[in-house]
Order: sequence, then C-alpha cells, then structure tokens
Amino acid sequence: MLNQRIARSIQLKGWSVTGDLLPGASAESVVLQAQFKEIGYYTLQFSVDIPPGALAEANQIFTLARITWTVEGNSVTRLVSINNGTAVSGMGQSVHAEIFDWSLPGGGARYRVGTLLAPGTRPNSGNFPNLSINTQFPDIEDGRGLDLIATVAANGLQQFFIPPNVGINSVFIYAAPADLAAGGWVDYEDFISGSFQNSFQSRLSKDSFNKWIPLPAAATEIQVAVGAGYPLAGGVNFTPIYGIEG
Repeated sequence: MLNQRIARSIQLKGWSVTGDLLPGASAESVVLQAQFKEIGYYTLQFSVDIPPGALAEANQIFTLARITWTVEGNSVTRLVSINNGTAVSGMGQSVHAEIFDWSLPGGGARYRVGTLLAPGTRPNSGNFPNLSINTQFPDIEDGRGLDLIATVAANGLQQFFIPPNVGINSVFIYAAPADLAAGGWVDYEDFISGSFQNSFQSRLSKDSFNKWIPLPAAATEIQVAVGAGYPLAGGVNFTPIYGIEG
C-alpha cells in the first residue's frame, strides 16, 4: 500500500505560468488553465514582481486574480488581491486563473506576475486570501485603482457595495481619524457606527471595527457613519478589506 501511494504522488503534475502586465492596461492578462485527472483540492500561489519606481506613489500598482474552479460544468469564482506569497486553495476538476492589472492608467514600467499550481491545500496560516478593492460603486468595473479610503465627516454616512459571487466570508473595516495631527485618536471610536444592509445581523457597534468579523450571507452593502458630535473637521477614514474563502 505504501508503494502505491508513493507511485501516485510521483505522477502528480504541477503547472505554472509567468507574464508581464502594463499598469492601467485593462485588456491584458496572464492566464493559467489546467484540467485534472481527478477531482481534488489544489492550491495556486501567486507572485508579483514590481520594479522600483514602476509608478509614482500616487498611482500604485494594484493586481487582482480571478479564479474559477469547475466540476462537471458547474463553477465557483474567487476574486483576490495578490502579492508575493498569496495562496488560494479550491476543489475542482479544472481551474482557470486570470491575473490582471487593476491600477489607474498612468504609464509606468511593465511588471512580471506569475502563479504556481500544485495538488493540496494551502497552509493554515493567518495570511488568508483577501480582496482590497474600491467598492463605493455598485459595479466593480467602475472601481479601478487604489482609491480605497472613504472619508466621512461628522453626521455623515458612506456605503460600500459588497462584491457578489467571489467567495467573501468576512470583512475587516479599518477606521481611523483622517487628521492625526489634530489628536483625533482620542475617543473617536465613540462616534463611529455602521450596519450590514439586507441582513438580520445588521448592527455594527464601535467594537466591530479594526478587526475581522463574519460577513452575513444576505448582506449586500456596508454602511458606516460618524456621529454629529465628532469634534474634528477632518472626519474619519474607513476602508473595507474582504476575507475570501479558500
């Protein structure tokens, strides 16, 4: 029995692909596609090699991967932000992984991306897949670039649309005073609140921010608010980061 397992493992095959992307070029992508002999769990690991000075700091490079796992013609999709070492696992008979640039147009040098695919699941570590994307628009296509921070003034409200059908199961809502020079860290948490829309678990207290919390399955958007009594004119910055199953 031991010899059979060893022989089977030797026959397993891995896949890899590398390519270049131009910042701001939405039509370009690097694609890995694989068909497996058996249904099982496989892991993709991504790399992004950005040369120094590729873009000015104002136009940072932002790279996404859209992963589609398929079994008997039925598919599930994951959308993740990638950097060196990002790994995503899934089950399927086949996989289609497309790496594409989501930076704002603005020139800059081409940069290299790649992915490796091998049998097995990713290590159970704290660095799980996540998605950072401008979600202030209903259509993700309108949210290109790294404009991820929404500043909300006193007595103000901001909504973030939750990307559908990409495997989101948790969210980290970063909140911090917009003007740290004004000493805004003092008691700012007493003025922030929020809610999940279209969900029974709707209320977000001040203790729900700056940590990972489960995302209710029925939620379609997140609303964050700053109370009328907030004393600083700069307001509060909010950024959602979504945890992706895989």
